[in-house]
Amino acid sequence: MASYTIEDIKRCRRGNYNYIGGLILVDFLAVRIAWFVVNYTRLTPNKITLIHFILKLCASLFFYFGLRNYLILGALAYLISITLDDVDGKVARVRGEESPMGKYYDYLADAAGDFLCLAALIYSQYVIVNRELWLVVGMLLPFLYLFVSYESILFREAMVNSNKEVAVDKSARGEKLVGFLEIFAGKFKAITNKYKVSYLTLDMADIAILFFVVGPFFGLVNIFLLIGTFFILEKLLVEKIVFILRNKKAFLPGTVI
Repeated sequence: MASYTIEDIKRCRRGNYNYIGGLILVDFLAVRIAWFVVNYTRLTPNKITLIHFILKLCASLFFYFGLRNYLILGALAYLISITLDDVDGKVARVRGEESPMGKYYDYLADAAGDFLCLAALIYSQYVIVNRELWLVVGMLLPFLYLFVSYESILFREAMVNSNKEVAVDKSARGEKLVGFLEIFAGKFKAITNKYKVSYLTLDMADIAILFFVVGPFFGLVNIFLLIGTFFILEKLLVEKIVFILRNKKAFLPGTVI
């Protein structure tokens, strides 16, 4: 008989899932896989992390070959991998097995796996398209992707701390600018609050799905690499601009974030 229920797993979520893929992967698949794991297996969180890293290695190998069938296999391997990436944390929390080293292994597996997948995907496109541009992109984009991925995590933590300690700018100009942004967002803000998705930029998890799932699966790697790169640059800039408008004092000299 199962010791844990689906609701027990859902209560072990940490934070908000600010990405569209989370509506499917987190709220449905990952929760149910975690329920099965904690009730019917002896898999530890670190073993699940290892499995999802091996799947990313497989995906990178498929992407390296670059042929249509291999790209589809790579997309499926990556999709399963990122689903398991959500499972390990839930299993750790529901069993009370969280540890700093477990979190470190998880971040390391994510960073190394995504770097290899992106490098392999770009290399295969360089070989197929045979353009020097892809060689330049291949040297720069994986590093940019990792930088923005982990910079956004640190920025989110800084933003949470700043919101607790720094008063929002209530000046007439600040109210006007913030008000304009909220009107522009309109009903999207209400929708995103309800479903917990980002309304300003795509989350890095969504960008990863564009890079490694949507593009390869539909045979549109080049197009979705360009779209994903646009959203990487947007994420690097837009959320900072909105944050500054809402919390101007956070960046004044002497303010502790």
